[in-house]
Parts: sequence; C-alpha cells; structure tokens
Amino acid sequence: MSSGFISKVALPLTLAVAAAFVSHASLSHFFQTTLDRVVVNGKFSEKMVLTTTTINSQGARKVSEEHFDGLKGSEKIRVGSGKHLFSTDKLIIEFELLDKLSDGETPKISYVNIYSMELIFPYAQDMIIGQHRLPDIFASKDFVDDSFGVLQIDSHSGKAVLESKVELVAPQHFSYLLLSVLIGLAVFLLVRHTQIKKFPAFSDLDLGRHISSTSEFNVINGLRGLAAILVLLSHTAPGFYGIHIGLALLFVLSGFLLSKSFVLDPDKIFKWRNVEQYLVKRLRRILPMYYLFIFMTFVVTLQLETALRHFLFIQAAGHLWPMTQIFSFYMLLPIVLVFSCALHKLNRFLPLLFLLIAIFVYIDLAEGWKPYYNGRFAIQFYFHAFLMGVLASYIHYGFLANSEGVSFAIKRYSLVFGMGTAVILLLTIAWAGPFTPPEVLKAYISDFRVKCALCAIIVVLMVNADRSWFAAIIGNWVFRSVGVVGFSFYLLHGLGMDIFTEFQEQILGIEAAARSWWFSLSAFIITYWMALIAYSYVERPFFGFRHQKT
Repeated sequence: MSSGFISKVALPLTLAVAAAFVSHASLSHFFQTTLDRVVVNGKFSEKMVLTTTTINSQGARKVSEEHFDGLKGSEKIRVGSGKHLFSTDKLIIEFELLDKLSDGETPKISYVNIYSMELIFPYAQDMIIGQHRLPDIFASKDFVDDSFGVLQIDSHSGKAVLESKVELVAPQHFSYLLLSVLIGLAVFLLVRHTQIKKFPAFSDLDLGRHISSTSEFNVINGLRGLAAILVLLSHTAPGFYGIHIGLALLFVLSGFLLSKSFVLDPDKIFKWRNVEQYLVKRLRRILPMYYLFIFMTFVVTLQLETALRHFLFIQAAGHLWPMTQIFSFYMLLPIVLVFSCALHKLNRFLPLLFLLIAIFVYIDLAEGWKPYYNGRFAIQFYFHAFLMGVLASYIHYGFLANSEGVSFAIKRYSLVFGMGTAVILLLTIAWAGPFTPPEVLKAYISDFRVKCALCAIIVVLMVNADRSWFAAIIGNWVFRSVGVVGFSFYLLHGLGMDIFTEFQEQILGIEAAARSWWFSLSAFIITYWMALIAYSYVERPFFGFRHQKT
C-alpha cells in the first residue's frame, strides 16, 4: 500500500468515519436529552417558588428558581422555569410555599393542581405530559390518591416534589444522522487537503537552518517551551510553584534573542531603518494576538473601560501582567543598544561592564518603582531581567562565539557543559517547585533577581553546549513545538484551564480539584491545540522570519 494512498484516502477516511461516529453519539446523547425549560399549566392558590433541577448522567446539576403568584378561584395559569439548556438524566420539580408556617400555627391544607406539563427540548420534539400521565413519568410522595395531577403541599417543609423516574429522552430526529455525515465529509476533505508538515506551527520548527544554526534554534525553542510549560504547571500541578523561574527564563530569552542581530552587527543600531524594522516586527509579533485576546475577553463581555486600559498597556489583569513588561522592553531596547553597541565598537568587553552597571543601578534605584496595574495590585518593571538577557547575548555572541580558543574548549568539553547546565537547570526548577533548597541558599533562591541571573547562565551554557546530550533533551519535539507557539500558549493557558474545569463540572459532573497532574495534562493538551491555531492563523500572518543565514 503506497504512502500516497494512506495520506490521501485511508487516513482521511478513517478520521472522517471516527468524526461522524463521535458526532452522532454526541448529538444523540446531548441533543436528545438537552432540556431548555419546563412549563406547568395548573391552578395555584398561594405565592410559590417553582424550583427545577436538571441533573445530567454524570451527576452535574443546574438549578432554576422562579417566583409566582397563584390566582384565586378556578382560573389556571402557566408557570415556566428559567432556561436550563442542560443535558438531563433526571429532573426534579419543587413547588414551595413562600409563606411558611410559624411555630404553633395550625397547618392548612394547600394543593397544586397540574393540568399538563411541557418539557421543552430545543434540539428535539417537545414532550407534553397530561395529568393522567404524570404518575407514569414522575414519582412523588405528595400525589393525592386517585387524583391525577394533584399534589398536596407538605405542611412541615412547605413543599411538593416531583422526581422523574423514567429516562427523559426526546425522539431522535433524522437530522442527527444527516449532520453527522456532513461533519464526517468536512473532516475527510480538510484532512485530505491538509499537509501537516506545511502547517505553520509545524513548518516553523525547521526554520533553524534559515535564521541560525539548527541546533541553536532547537535549544532556544526548547527552553522557551520549557518556560511556558513551567508557567502552566505552576497553576495546575500539585505542590509546584515554579512560575517565577518560567517567567524569568522567558524574560531573559527575550533580551537574549532580540539583541542578537545588533550584537553581531553593532553598526545596525545607528541606522534608523534597522531600528524601525525591529520595532515594526516586534509590534506585529505581539499586538495582533494580544489585542484579539483582549477583544474576546473584555470587549465581547462589554468591559469597555477595562479593555481600553489593556489596549493602552496601562493595565494587565491576571496572567497578562508580563505583557506590559514585554511591550515596554521592546520599545526601550534600542536605547540600551545604542550605548552598548557604541562601546562594543571600542572594545568587546565594554558592553559587559556597561550592562552589569546598568543592571545594578536599575535594581538599586527602581526597587520600589511599580508603574503597572494588575487589577489587584501594582507591579514593578522587571527591566533588569531583560537586561540580563542582553548581557547573556553579549557574552555568547560578542565574546565566546568569536574566541577560537573558547570555542575549541567548549566543543572538547561539551559533556562537562551539558552536565553543568543540567545540574543548574534541574536544581533551579526543583527548588522553585516541590523541593526545598538548603537553608543557606533559601533566601537567595527565592529572589527573582537570582532566578534571572541563573536563567542567563543557563541560556549561555545551553547555546554553547547545543550539540551535547542535554541540549538534545531540551530540544525535544514537545518542548520545541510549545516554544514555537509559546506566546499564544502563554496567553491562552488560563482559558485552557477554565475550559477543562468547566468540562469536568458541567459535562462529567466531577468536582474539579484545585491541582492535579490529570488537570495539568488536560489543560496542556487543550491549550496547545488552541495555541497551534492561534499561532498559525493569527500570529503568523503578521510577521515573518528572516530567511537568510547569519
């Protein structure tokens, strides 16, 4: 069997049949049992509350309460519940008196006389239940003997309760089968005419040979993917709180990568055309996806003032707080590079001295400066974290890569470099997570500045040991694939967590645990697939990599 037949016929057909089967099963299960609301036609002589509770097959429930006034005399009225739109395995209907009996008051007899009941199914035929069929559909201790449709209010609880005892499934409609076939056909056509290798998020994994060495490109993307995963695990995994090491690594990598081309060619920074190209590319890199996320999160929900503050980078709520940091650094980096590149032309060691001084001065003077608003508290500008990345770039591209003696030593002792990098990285992650560092180091390790310095060391070691065994581990396909879509992955990981949590509670009826490894894995899968789509069709069209070798 040829590979062409498998890719063009067998695989698309298999996936299409699977999609049609899953679609039909989902339509039959959820659509046939999805209850919109309940309407009761009857006579009620008191002020009451109609409470309807829908419970799905996994035990999840949705409750609706509606207050109404009964009418005196023989006139009947229609009472409707609120909207449920919920898959229903069991239905509980309660009629409750608003005016309860006080202690010592003589009980009075109250009745609910139901003439008919309508169960509204939005995706199937409605179910109309006459009063003679009520005992066949519902069980209740409050039915009055030999009087179909009449319930007596319990004098103590003030309630009369109906609980369904049969499966509430509306008749299946032929459109379910037709829609399932159409979904299968759509999957067949899309898979048949899609080349996975040309999918932007996957094709960009091979750009290393165009914009840098393949091994270095893989290592950088592996570190970026690892940082994004560390942030996700910090929100989902039990006992793991390594978010700061993940963010420190992301900040340092930004400074390292963005200053690379200017370190390799210091004259570039003194031409406005190059600076303009850099700024435009950076803005195209982050604004489309970020603004779309803000639009969907705040504009669609009509939080317009909050949206405006986010659009203008005045506020960054929740996990969005690094966006103000990234935007500010992107815009300020050329100013730093003007000084560092001018010094680099005089002596390649001067930029290292300049950046070290700048880092220490900034930390000393701006320690209490918090210009950004998170929605709950103010956040300082971690400019020093990005500067450490710029410093790492000068150490590697401005010194180590241009020194033949150092390059030879690195290649000769790549095993030592790999071991050293592995030890530093693993200990840094472990001490940020479930393990406690030695007491003598605890105060230092908890400092974000120390984490940034360690990340700068890790980046320099990794790109110099890019052909070592440890670089191959860091540059594995999973880390690299997350690294390529890392920006979207970070923006969307909170949404991925929320989607899985709601799926557990609403569809599966499982109370979601605050943290678990199952939660981590599920949130990762959901977030990754959303990031693939967002990167390929939102981010990628707005920017382009340089397709030339450096």
